Amino acid sequence: LHRSESEQILWGSSPSSMIGRSKFTIEGVCCASEIPAVNSIISPMKGVSKVIINPSTKTVFVDHNIDVVSADDIANALTKQGFLARVKIDAMEARMGVTQLVGIPTDVFVKSSFDVSTVFKTIDAVDREEQAAIISIIINQTQACLDARFSEKQVKNRIVQESEKILVIEHNPYYATATSIADMLGNDFKDSILVVSDGGMDGMWAIMEDTAQDIIEPSPSSTISVRWNILLSGLFWIVSLFSYIGGKAENLKYVALVSVALGLPPIALKAFKMLGRMHFDVNCMVLIAAVGAVALQDY
Repeated sequence: LHRSESEQILWGSSPSSMIGRSKFTIEGVCCASEIPAVNSIISPMKGVSKVIINPSTKTVFVDHNIDVVSADDIANALTKQGFLARVKIDAMEARMGVTQLVGIPTDVFVKSSFDVSTVFKTIDAVDREEQAAIISIIINQTQACLDARFSEKQVKNRIVQESEKILVIEHNPYYATATSIADMLGNDFKDSILVVSDGGMDGMWAIMEDTAQDIIEPSPSSTISVRWNILLSGLFWIVSLFSYIGGKAENLKYVALVSVALGLPPIALKAFKMLGRMHFDVNCMVLIAAVGAVALQDY
């Protein structure tokens, strides 16, 4: 396609970045206090635009540029920091239609709206006839841009509300998120395109099927188990409680040291990793409390 001079002012020639949403299951997340730790690993990564963490289901959603950072890169970064991560949905595969996950609908469309006022501001100073011509260019180029980058099963029905300067697009959130569409249009328009409303953000279009998939095919991280060191730590702690009987049983209080030795290392490891990332969380507090109790011989 050959663009006129006026079209090139409105549209850039740089390729759109490919932003999609990947889903991960992670181990090592005990509660909401772990959210800052996971965030501090993923958010600084180049190409990551948004992170959503659900500690109760040990699930992480990441919006990222698949041309810059892959789902495997994110999973490896989490695993390296002690959060064993598995990729459940790879944004690149979903975007390219390589895989169709069982239980996840691939034919659901939602409506999202985008603020294109920054594009329309360039026509405020011209007369009505020129405005109509440029608006026509914007609409046609939007259509051509979306058609070139997305198939019919990804994006359909585009409406430009000229008076409100809003672009409404019906899209399939499985293949194309509102964020990826806004980023692509922003690069082509050479202007910032804001997402006013994201029809797929709440995840309601897939929540029932996704829940069913997790029930039918639970990940290894969903199996309830207790580590041997935690089990032994609890056992020795119970034994140490008999020291309150008094007499010769009082020496059983030292068994609590064995309990601390077995249970504290995993907490200490997490605490040091958090401090290394300049964060202070519940693991750091537990470590300080345990070391202080041992130092005060308050077993």
